[in-house]
Amino acid sequence: MSEAPDKHEGSGEKLRRAAATGGRTPEAAVTTPSAVVYLVRHGRTPLNEAGVLRGRIDTPLDRVGRRQARSVAEVFADVRVSAVIASPLVRARDTAAAIAAATGLPVTVDDDLADRDYGSWAGSSQTAVEAQFGSLDAAPGVEAVDEFSRRVVDAIARAADTATSDPVVVVAHDAVNRYVLANLVPLLGPAEAIPQRTGCWNRLERENGGWSAPIVDALPADGRRPGLPSKQTSYPRRTDSPVPGRQRLPDQPGARPADIGVLTAAGVPDGIGSDALQGTRIRPQRLARRPSGRAQPGVLAVIAVGGMLGSTARYGVAQSLPIRPERFPWATFWTNLSGSFLLGLLLVLLLERFPPTRLVRPFLATGILGAFTTMSTYEVETALLIKDGHPLTAITYGVGSLVAGLVLAYLGILAGRRIRPRHTEAR
Repeated sequence: MSEAPDKHEGSGEKLRRAAATGGRTPEAAVTTPSAVVYLVRHGRTPLNEAGVLRGRIDTPLDRVGRRQARSVAEVFADVRVSAVIASPLVRARDTAAAIAAATGLPVTVDDDLADRDYGSWAGSSQTAVEAQFGSLDAAPGVEAVDEFSRRVVDAIARAADTATSDPVVVVAHDAVNRYVLANLVPLLGPAEAIPQRTGCWNRLERENGGWSAPIVDALPADGRRPGLPSKQTSYPRRTDSPVPGRQRLPDQPGARPADIGVLTAAGVPDGIGSDALQGTRIRPQRLARRPSGRAQPGVLAVIAVGGMLGSTARYGVAQSLPIRPERFPWATFWTNLSGSFLLGLLLVLLLERFPPTRLVRPFLATGILGAFTTMSTYEVETALLIKDGHPLTAITYGVGSLVAGLVLAYLGILAGRRIRPRHTEAR
């Protein structure tokens, strides 16, 4: 399935042309930046295709996304880079792994590059959240935009500090890239207006503490290639603080404000060369984070109602298939197998195909199916069969339930993916 056109296509093309020509005069001076960061967006995932908020849902790349990862890796295959740094989420790590394989480097993970935390709204459509609360920022449990901006800008500052003679590649997310670009290069416009297609890359340059973006939202098919310092800068460089309440970025490559995290690895002193950091996990200074959510009585209420319905249904199955001590526990067996199939089907429908409101998933998955299926009864029945002298039945029941449950869950996933999604790629 081909990727749908980005809804920012018009503004994106305007920005890409501006990045190529920059609106600059021919006599602009040739500059050599002190640090270059190639900022990459991960390849497509099923949630991108469904058009929902991804956030901390750790969904892998889909078929198109894996192809996009290979394509962007080819862009950097002949570029000498010093490090490949990625968000901890699998969609970014897998994209970074393709780039790392092409460049012969390991992937370093920085937790502060993780996507914005949308709390319980992850998996829901942004339009639905905005319709309910007026804006995404106003929804309870969503990471505050100032804290999010501070976190990701600090991560890029740390990455730039490692780019001594060679650039670094940073693989992150749509929201991360847009807020980084908007804060470091404000003339690009607000974050919401900056296009970031899946599998795209951007070139960020830091010189004398200021930032510019000669290339924005480039795709491998565009024919543009990284590797050379810009001869002219696209946009005026920002030298004031990109985030409210922050100190300005450092004027010298080696200087760091006290409140910008210093790139360190376990047991490695600050300021050590990037070669010693390869293959390690960055431990950035942690930022004060707002609690991920507030008490949500509505969510708790629908889980409780779903739990009553699910447990009632399980009781009905148990009454229709009474259990005898020496017999195979068919009631629990069929309950768990049917629940496994329904759970696989439901999660695909909710996360990849037909994004619900925030109450549907907790009601159906956590409430009804969580109460309908039962691990505790399964464990007790297996132990009782062994205690009563029926080890063969216990083994058949114990192993058979696990294997059949996995198979049924997989069949549920396949069934869900045969249903055509109603959404296309969203930002």
